[in-house]
Amino acid sequence: MKPSRARDLFAAAVVLGALTYVFLVFNYQDLPRFPPTAPLSLLIIGLVELQTASITRRRLQGRPGTRPILPLTVARLAAMAKAGSLAGAALAGAWA
Repeated sequence: MKPSRARDLFAAAVVLGALTYVFLVFNYQDLPRFPPTAPLSLLIIGLVELQTASITRRRLQGRPGTRPILPLTVARLAAMAKAGSLAGAALAGAWA
C-alpha cells in the first residue's frame, strides 16, 4: 500500500465538489442552511485519527513505555487512514 497522493485527494475534492454543486443547483431552488456545528463530528473523527496515528508511530518506533504492535493492526490502521483521507477530501470538496 502506498501513501495517498496529494493530487489524488485534490482531484477527489474538486470532482465531488463539482458534482455536489450541480446536484444542488438542479434539485433545489434555495440551498438549505447547515447548522454551524455540522462539521463538528468530522472534526472529532479527524482528531481521533490523528491521535491514533501518533500512538501508532510511537509504538512502531519502539519508544519506552509502549508495547509492540501487531503487523495486522498496522495494516488495518493504514487502510483506515487511507480511507479516511479520501473520505475527508471528498467531504471537504462537497462542503466547499
